[in-house]
Amino acid sequence: MTQTQITSFAHRHVALLAAAIVVLALTAPAQAQDATEGARLYRDTCADCHGRQGEDKALGQSRPLRTLDAETVRETLIARRADPRSMQDRIKAGLTDREVEALAAYVAAFPSP
Repeated sequence: MTQTQITSFAHRHVALLAAAIVVLALTAPAQAQDATEGARLYRDTCADCHGRQGEDKALGQSRPLRTLDAETVRETLIARRADPRSMQDRIKAGLTDREVEALAAYVAAFPSP
């Protein structure tokens, strides 16, 4: 490899690294905001029945929330939002797609039992 090729190679890697840093810097505030929103939504709409960290089984549920992954939480919220039958389902019916995503991510981050 010539000195010119080495320099060109180094410049490309520096440019890629800089681009990656910019992307991370731009997405970090959104992720932090989603985590904050998920925590608020959970506290306000879920914690009374499911416990502070998803440790309790809600009435009629077979297992605690903290045992579920984000996809299961997301699918359940969306299904119940579309067909509200109970008070909890009517609460879920008012959630936006972004709120569903924030809640799913928040619940999935609970420590496993």
